[in-house]
Amino acid sequence: MSDSNPALHHRPLFLLLLLAVLAGGLYLGWQQFAPPAPPRLSDQVTRLPQPRPIADFALVDHHERPFTLARFQGQWSFVFFGYTHCPDVCPTAMLDLKRTLEAVAAAEPAVEPPQVVFVTADPERDTPAQLARFVPYFNPDFIGVTGPQDQLDQLSSQLSSLAVKVPNPDNPDNYLVDHTASILLLNPDGRLEAIFTSPHNPDTMAADYRELARYFKESS
Repeated sequence: MSDSNPALHHRPLFLLLLLAVLAGGLYLGWQQFAPPAPPRLSDQVTRLPQPRPIADFALVDHHERPFTLARFQGQWSFVFFGYTHCPDVCPTAMLDLKRTLEAVAAAEPAVEPPQVVFVTADPERDTPAQLARFVPYFNPDFIGVTGPQDQLDQLSSQLSSLAVKVPNPDNPDNYLVDHTASILLLNPDGRLEAIFTSPHNPDTMAADYRELARYFKESS
């Protein structure tokens, strides 16, 4: 005897469709709440397990405007400690940062561009006027920072950056400064996120920055 109820014939199909909808919903829910994929980084960068908080400080930029911790908050920042009379390391690092920003801007999908901050390790000679002659040469948006030695020390020590003046007995005004060559990356919370050791490859730095920015955004 044949089954005369057509609803019974469609019940297996209905159950399959219901299971498919439920499975799709569960997958989308898992995707929504799953942790973001960790950043895929090169061996050129060290990401801190926990971003390091920075205490406030009081410096000035090359326009003689106050430069405090607030200037690091709300955006990513590449930070380099150097000096304008540096014969080689500093100009090279600034060119690398210029090319890194160009590589960041050229890649897709678009990410928030970082600011670049050059902090002097030689406040005796690096006045705001001197920084204004040096820093914008590499990019008009780059920022030069100087100020009292104790305030510079307060910032540099928190970022694990060292600098030592090397006297020149033959020409006291023409001294060198030995300093850390790493480039530091602060996240939009104003915390130290990562350290890029030298030598620097702009394309690699740009790719690492994009990964760190993606992970930070997806984790927020």
